[in-house]
Amino acid sequence: MPNPKKSPAQILTELGLYIASKNTSPDGRCASCRVVFDPANSDAKFPGAFCSLQCERRFIQEGLRSLTVEDCMQIQKRLDSLLTQTKSATPDPL
Repeated sequence: MPNPKKSPAQILTELGLYIASKNTSPDGRCASCRVVFDPANSDAKFPGAFCSLQCERRFIQEGLRSLTVEDCMQIQKRLDSLLTQTKSATPDPL
């Protein structure tokens, strides 16, 4: 489950970075329920991060539950920054 001490924006940003970076849990645990699992048996859209679609949905719903407009604006700024960094690091195709 998400850490209740972190802001929703921080939780979602960390999840996005985590999924973008590897889509695999470094310790083999579900990001939601923390159980050790085999990604090959997961029906989640991100099977490397969640043991089941149910855990994936619960994690996202809990993260979104308390979002405010300000949180959404902060998330948008961070995403824009990440996209800008990615575009500048990617060479132009010939």
